[in-house]
Amino acid sequence: MAVRVTPERRGQARKDEARPTPPPAAANGSRGARTVHAQPMHEARIGRCSRPREACAEKSRRRAARQRPAVPAPVSSGRDSTIEFRSVSVGGGPQEGSVMRLYLLDLGVMQPGNVPVPGYLIRADDGRTILVDTGWPRSFVDTPRNPPGLSIEIKPEETVAARLAALGLDVSDIDYLICSHFDDDHSGNHDLFVNAELVVQREHYELARSGHPRFAANRAAWDHPSLRYSLVDGDVELVPGVELLETSGHVPGHQSVLVRLPVTGPVMLAIDAVMHSSMADAATREMFVTDMDDEARIRRSTRKVSDIAEARGAALVVYGHDADQWATLRRAPAFYE
Repeated sequence: MAVRVTPERRGQARKDEARPTPPPAAANGSRGARTVHAQPMHEARIGRCSRPREACAEKSRRRAARQRPAVPAPVSSGRDSTIEFRSVSVGGGPQEGSVMRLYLLDLGVMQPGNVPVPGYLIRADDGRTILVDTGWPRSFVDTPRNPPGLSIEIKPEETVAARLAALGLDVSDIDYLICSHFDDDHSGNHDLFVNAELVVQREHYELARSGHPRFAANRAAWDHPSLRYSLVDGDVELVPGVELLETSGHVPGHQSVLVRLPVTGPVMLAIDAVMHSSMADAATREMFVTDMDDEARIRRSTRKVSDIAEARGAALVVYGHDADQWATLRRAPAFYE
C-alpha cells in the first residue's frame, strides 16, 4: 500500500514504527526455521525439507507422478540450526523447449483507485509449484479491517485458496511459499500452507518475530506453529529459473522475485520494493509513510530492481500495486510462459 507522506508525517511515522533491534541469531533461536547463507547466484539453491510431510493420498499420487531432478542434500547440525547447502551448478535457467508458467492472481482490490492486491503462482519446469504471497486474510471477505483511508474489497472467489482451486490446485499442492514480507495484504493466509516450505529473508523474519507492531495484527497467520520456514540471507536461487532478490526499503528484509520464463523471457516481480511505475526511478521516487527503512536503503533497492531487470533483459517488470499496469496484464487463468 502507498500513502503519500509529507516530511512531518514521515517523521511521525519514524517515531510510531521505530525499528527495534532484532535479537541475535542463535542456533535454536527461531521455532521451525532454518537459515540458508547466500552464495553467488547460480551456485546456491534452497534444499527440500528433509522432514516427512503429512499429505493427503491425492497429493501423494500427484507427487509420485512427477519426474524431479535430485536436489542437493543440506549439511545440517540439527533442527532449527544454520544450514549450509552444497555448491550446485544450475546453469542459466529454463532451456528451450522447457515448460514453465507464471500466473498472476487477483486477490482483491483496495479503494479508491481499484488498487490490486496480487499473488503469483509459478509452475516450475521440474514439477514444483511455487506461490508468492497470500493476500489479505480470508476473513476480510465478510469482515474487512480497513486501513486508514482505504476500503478493502475481496470476493469469495478472490481468496488465495479459491484462486488456486480455479487452477485445479489445493493449498496442499504448494511446494514453496515465497514470503515477500509480512504486511497483512501479503501474508494474510500463510497459515493455510502447512505442507509448504516458506522462504523469507532472515532479517525480516527476525524483525517480525521480535514483536514489531507493524506485523502484530496478522501474526497468527504468518507465525502459525505448524509452518516451516527456511531463512535466506541476500540473493539466492530457489529453483532453476526462480531467483529471490533482497530488496529492503519498504520494510527491512523485503524480497522481490525474478522468474526466467522460456518463451516470455525474464519477468521481475518487484512487489512492494516498487509499488507503482511512477516509483521506478530511484533518483526521483517519492517516499511514503508505509516505507519503513531509511531513504538511502529505499533508493538503493529501487535502483537494484531496475538494474537487474535491465541487465537480465527483463521482458516485464510487474509493480506491486499499480492499477493501471495491472489492467493490461495477463491474469489467471491466463499465464506467461
